[in-house]
Amino acid sequence: MQDRSRRRREFHHCELIACIKAQDVEGAAQAIAKHVGGSGHHIIERMRVSRHAMPGLG
Repeated sequence: MQDRSRRRREFHHCELIACIKAQDVEGAAQAIAKHVGGSGHHIIERMRVSRHAMPGLG
């Protein structure tokens, strides 16, 4: 799972760098939005795992 998320993160970073080099403001904004959205999803999933792992919290 970590390898897949690392590759996805690297892809978004490469996409962002390419947009910046091309001075593509809209493309850069979309790349950032994808990255932030994915990070938020990851945090929520980790919170769910933690809740189920700790009796009395869920």
